[in-house]
Amino acid sequence: MNRFSMLVLSALALSACTDQGVEPYIGWDAYDLPYAQILVPPDFYPIGRVMPIGQIAIPENPVIIGGVGDGVVVIQLCIYTPFGASMFRDYQEESIMHHGHRAVIFRGLGSFRPYDSHFSNLIGMRAYFNSDGTESSAVIKYYGPEGESLAYKILMSMHPAPHNTGKPL
Repeated sequence: MNRFSMLVLSALALSACTDQGVEPYIGWDAYDLPYAQILVPPDFYPIGRVMPIGQIAIPENPVIIGGVGDGVVVIQLCIYTPFGASMFRDYQEESIMHHGHRAVIFRGLGSFRPYDSHFSNLIGMRAYFNSDGTESSAVIKYYGPEGESLAYKILMSMHPAPHNTGKPL
């Protein structure tokens, strides 16, 4: 090989090892979870913060909604109440390492709340970013293939943030 080819190959190899390039989450909004943050496209908007029961308002997991193409994505940040496998039909999970911590991606047909009258496609992540094993989790209901790919991208944006408030924006 000549020197020019070696120079070009070396530059390509070096650029593959760096963190340069287009960040896929530029301009996205950050929401706090316990010991984590998750990024959401800027055109999504939060809905519902409390669930009134009689005269008492009980905190409800924050919900953020938006769309992509023909797909709709509804995100539930699991802050006040956990989300369990019992809420699913055809539950599947996969353990992964995410930002150097153990995490679990789970999916199946399920519902956000026990009183929902229908099942939807759900995908979620439980990430164990806190040193005491506390999990940060989010669950996403999606419609359509574009919704599924955006839901996965949103989940992959979850990252450790040990100094956040633990409350959504």
